[in-house]
Amino acid sequence: MKKYIKLIITLSALILLSLSCMNDRDNPHDPGAGSNYYDGIPEISIKQDITIIPDNGLFETDDTIVEEYIDVDFQIENTGTGYLFMENMQITQSNMFAIIKMPNTPIDPGRTSEFTVRFAPTSEGKHSIIIIVNYFNADDELAEFSFTITGTGIN
Repeated sequence: MKKYIKLIITLSALILLSLSCMNDRDNPHDPGAGSNYYDGIPEISIKQDITIIPDNGLFETDDTIVEEYIDVDFQIENTGTGYLFMENMQITQSNMFAIIKMPNTPIDPGRTSEFTVRFAPTSEGKHSIIIIVNYFNADDELAEFSFTITGTGIN
């Protein structure tokens, strides 16, 4: 009888330990044990060189010769105090722009991660896309930061 009770207590402790570990792993935004993710608030800021691009803002690339390309590097900075987790990045339909380098995620507080957009015009004129960055805000809800990039194809 004592062995049976000891076995039940041991199994109960193992189940509680397993559930505790499983709950930590179930959270896709938890960077690991001992983190202070829940103690801080992430804040997103996007820059091109030293120019800050506001949410719903506009960035204009240099004029680019048709059939050539220009790569533009952007930095996503986490200006908050919690880890910044990005779900994905999207661009509106365009065959003249592409994201050729994706940022790393999560971004630690006070750190940056870079992404690169290529503009390769196939015709003359002004072309534009919208970049959409989906990230998790302080309430762990999916939020969106977007901005427009325009470029002009020239001969």
